Amino acid sequence: MSGKPRFLSRLAFAGASLLMLCGGRLSAQDDKPEPVYGPPERIIYVPFEDFEDVFENQDASVVLPYAEYLELWALKAATDGADRKAVDAVITSASYVATIEQDLARITAELTVNVVGKPWVEVPVNFGDAAVGAVTGGEGDVLLRGTGDGTYSLLFKKQGEQTVTLELTARVVTSPDGRQIDLDVPPAAITTFELSVPADDQEIEIRPRLVQQPVDDEDDETRVRASLGATKHIAAAWRPRATDQPQMQLLTSVNNRQAFRIADGLIHTDAWLTFDVLRGELQQVKVAVPVASRILDVSATTKVQAWQAEEQDDRQVLTIDLLSAVDDEVTVEVHTEQKLDGRTVTLGGMSEDGVANGVHALDVVRESGQIVVSHSDDLTLRIAEQSGVVRIEPNEVDQQIRQPGAIAFKFYNPELTLSAAVADVEPRVTVAQVSNLIIGEDELEVLTNLSYTIERAGLFELRVELPDGVTIDDVRSDHLKEYRTDDGTLTILLRERTQGSVSVVVEGHVDLEAEQTELSLPVPEPLDVERETGTVRLFADDSVEVATDEQALESARPAPAPPHEMHRTARLRAAWQYTNRPVVIPITMTRKPTRLSSSVATTIDVEPTRTRVTTLVDFNVEYAGLDTFRISVPEEAIDTLQIEAVATTPTSPTLQQQTPGDAEEGWVPHTLIMQRDVLGQQRFRVTYDLEPGEVLIPVTVETADTADADNSEPDANSETTPDQDPDQDDADDSPDSSDDPTPDDESLETGESESETSNDDASNATDGDDAEPDSDAAPDQESDADDAEPIEQEVDPHRQGLTVRIIRPLRLEAGDEQDATPLTRVTGEIRIEKEQSLTITADANGADVEPMDVRELTTLPKSGAMAFRYRKHPADATIEVDITQTRYEVQEVIATVVSRRLVEVVLSENEEATYRCRFRLKSTERQRLRVELPEAIKVLSVSIDGSDIRLEPDPANTQGDFWDTYYVKVAREGASDEPFQLTFQFLGKVHPAPFEGGFQGNMVLPLPRLGDPTDAAVQQTRVVAWVPRGFALVGDPEGFTLLGSARPLGAIFGGSVWRSKHEDMNAWIGETESVLMDFPTTGRTPYHYSHLGGAREIKVLWWNTLQYTLLVSAALIVIAFVLMPTSWENKLGILLLILFGVLLLGLKSEHVAMQAFATARFGLLFMLALWVIRAVIGFWRPTSSAPPPDETPKSPAPTTSQVAVVPPPGTFDEPKED
Repeated sequence: MSGKPRFLSRLAFAGASLLMLCGGRLSAQDDKPEPVYGPPERIIYVPFEDFEDVFENQDASVVLPYAEYLELWALKAATDGADRKAVDAVITSASYVATIEQDLARITAELTVNVVGKPWVEVPVNFGDAAVGAVTGGEGDVLLRGTGDGTYSLLFKKQGEQTVTLELTARVVTSPDGRQIDLDVPPAAITTFELSVPADDQEIEIRPRLVQQPVDDEDDETRVRASLGATKHIAAAWRPRATDQPQMQLLTSVNNRQAFRIADGLIHTDAWLTFDVLRGELQQVKVAVPVASRILDVSATTKVQAWQAEEQDDRQVLTIDLLSAVDDEVTVEVHTEQKLDGRTVTLGGMSEDGVANGVHALDVVRESGQIVVSHSDDLTLRIAEQSGVVRIEPNEVDQQIRQPGAIAFKFYNPELTLSAAVADVEPRVTVAQVSNLIIGEDELEVLTNLSYTIERAGLFELRVELPDGVTIDDVRSDHLKEYRTDDGTLTILLRERTQGSVSVVVEGHVDLEAEQTELSLPVPEPLDVERETGTVRLFADDSVEVATDEQALESARPAPAPPHEMHRTARLRAAWQYTNRPVVIPITMTRKPTRLSSSVATTIDVEPTRTRVTTLVDFNVEYAGLDTFRISVPEEAIDTLQIEAVATTPTSPTLQQQTPGDAEEGWVPHTLIMQRDVLGQQRFRVTYDLEPGEVLIPVTVETADTADADNSEPDANSETTPDQDPDQDDADDSPDSSDDPTPDDESLETGESESETSNDDASNATDGDDAEPDSDAAPDQESDADDAEPIEQEVDPHRQGLTVRIIRPLRLEAGDEQDATPLTRVTGEIRIEKEQSLTITADANGADVEPMDVRELTTLPKSGAMAFRYRKHPADATIEVDITQTRYEVQEVIATVVSRRLVEVVLSENEEATYRCRFRLKSTERQRLRVELPEAIKVLSVSIDGSDIRLEPDPANTQGDFWDTYYVKVAREGASDEPFQLTFQFLGKVHPAPFEGGFQGNMVLPLPRLGDPTDAAVQQTRVVAWVPRGFALVGDPEGFTLLGSARPLGAIFGGSVWRSKHEDMNAWIGETESVLMDFPTTGRTPYHYSHLGGAREIKVLWWNTLQYTLLVSAALIVIAFVLMPTSWENKLGILLLILFGVLLLGLKSEHVAMQAFATARFGLLFMLALWVIRAVIGFWRPTSSAPPPDETPKSPAPTTSQVAVVPPPGTFDEPKED
């Protein structure tokens, strides 16, 4: 209780402080400070992609605040006013005459001023560091007033033009470059400056100088006058025009760098001669050039006045006059070219008799340098003789003449010898050849790939020698210009001089004679090559056998030949490699006869009124081609027969002619002729239709009653037969149906089932019943059948049947132009398909046909009701498939299927509740859908796939039924099998009202549903109930499961005792974007329930957690005080009993147990705290001191008293269920 006054005092203190601050704030508001505005933002942000559109548009507009507009307007007005300010006086001209006296300059300044304003008029002037000595003019009407450092003001009393003369004195500054003066002057339209220097032959520079005027000067004086224009500063500098040093003899050295390049029949020479003036001045340069060289260009690092070449005895002397003398360093650049004569050239150097072989300087004290020699790629260069030069590394070469791949030398004296031998580069050609030789029907195809590698120099043409009998069909290459064949030589012309890799493909053929068996393989031979390596590969069809005589091979050795490598239809038979010529490879050819095989794939599509039979007949032609094929078709298929050739490859031939033959024993042969011979696979598609017939069943004619009984018996058997027959389609769908039964079992089952349906089936069963131990039973059975009563047959109204005979491929008969071709092998597969409304039984017989699993089909799709296969089909055998079909009865289907239903209810402490119901469904209804909702609701929103729709009430609603019927329009664009979402949101009432009075209660929440119970089905339901704080939903409602997991820590520390399943309900219902109204759930705890099916309502139990907590905690506190004096064994026993009771309750409902534990947590914590505090206090309580040993009377040892603890009644009773 002491904490509450302390809290109130703190609250009062905080309130008083807040009032004081607010009071100070209010008092400070009397003097409201003026707002301080920063400079206006001048930045306009324009997107980069719109930058050009904004600033290049002349019709664009600028929007700015009105305050800124006024500010700009005022600034413009002020500027215009300043521009229109009246002018009081103007300095029209200024003249300055400066005379140098030792370190001073005396300047007479004469200013002409035109005064137009009212007296006194002030004209500011500025002379900088110059001092004003005197002012004259104006007869006392002009005054000079100093205004600052070097600034003055002229005051005029009268108007008109007035002349003012000022005497100025300035300091002369001396520097290494000479002497100069600087003077600040007032700007005038006309300014002239005259300078007089007391020294002869001085170079004077005035800045700025527009026009210099001639002035007569006296001896020992240099005078200059210049018109400067309007300026504020005048600078004048002067220095002696010539030095006084004595004339000395010229002495220079040269660093000569020459680059020789031999290319295109010329010798190109580039020389850089750097003259270093050691003494004197260099005004003229002389250079020796070979007499046969043509000078192309001459330049220098300084200006060249002129140059000329004079031919002397064995050289040319190039004289270069410089524009001005040079006393330090200058570089002269000379470019020449010379015709390449002969194969030996001399590069650089001067002989003792003055013959120049390169560019060298004359009249110099020393010459050294470097020589670089390079050549084009089509030449080779070899140094033949050298003296006076030293070979150097490329990195030591000067940057100006450094060239990749060049030869570099260094020399110290121009008397050197350097000669080189030059020769044209001969191309080096190597070739790798791959010759593919393909043996055809009447020719040998030659396909040669030549991979040339051309080095050193390029080529314009390539030549190949052709073997005898080879005819060139085509030549292909990326560098090809044209090709020609002359006298057995193929010449390939290239578009340009080509160097590097060149690939050439040569196609040709050699004609073969009809009976030719021996052949020497033709291998083209490239000419003018240094090295040739090649591979010869021989391809042939399977119809040709190839043999090689190893002893007769020349220059060829066998190479690997992978048998799987193909060239079109030919297979690689042999391969050889060679590295030298001549190459001789003899072979022997033997042709095989044609081999023909066939495979048949039949699909029987059973429908109620007709059966479509589609047969794919594949002929496999090997060794030699055929253009004629034969098949045998059942006679009943002629009326609807269609035969067409199926193209298996883009080059497959088309069907040219089909000719039917005469019918024989129910079969009609057909001869199919193609446009050309076929080698490989040829497929035909044969299609025809059959109509099902009647099925007869046996009837006994003993008596009328017996006949009636027999009439009813086949009907029952017709329904049970599919379950007994292993070939029935339902049994085929099971995995066990794929296993083939044993012959004995199969024949036995077949006999049992077929004997009940027809006489034909009975005969088949008798023939196939091989499992009987007594082989003489068949005659006995026949005799018994003769003695039996007569049997009649009648039509089964529920079944239909037909027999399908499988098409047979036929061999080719011998004709005028062809031999007989036998059919070596025939295999086939049969697949039966049916309409979904039919059930069928089928049996195949003939040849070696047997049933199989549809998953074992290889040629046909792995689907269908039944399948058969056979591995041979003789020409005299017939394979038949007997099919019996029965139509299923039509079954009604549910019109509306709700795959997911989500109902969310937000509860309040009264009967009001907010519902949001979402359905994920498929429906065949296209107009409107029936909906049942609780009565007396207020509809907030109804939508279908996010689009709002209208809810129409049913006029037939009755009062007091608690449910009202509505209709919603479900017209939509999608198909009927496409799911869609239907959403309702409304306000309703919960009966009885929840959370009113008591500790707990039951609450019933109605769940809306769609359609009639017979027309609609719900697969999965989710309910989310949002409960106010202070209440909890406990346990699993009947038929529902509470989703989530327990939170023990939450039960201890006062949090939520149940963690609901963390799942996005929008994702669960399949909604990506919510367009519904607000669904407020703040301040409430969700409970998620799941149900399989469509429940009408959900009944949940609620607890008032606050009342339960007070009640249980009070009871536990009383128990704590009662048990406080007892021992710890009793206390722990009580706690264990409580824990055991909670565990027993958790076995029934984990959520109820956790909720019960949460309501008792305060009492349990108080109980434990009280007992622990008492135990601690008892442990530290002092005990009384024992009496002295001599005073204490001896007594017998005390006996330990046993205290019996009797628990309260009912402690060990079984816990009662809620």
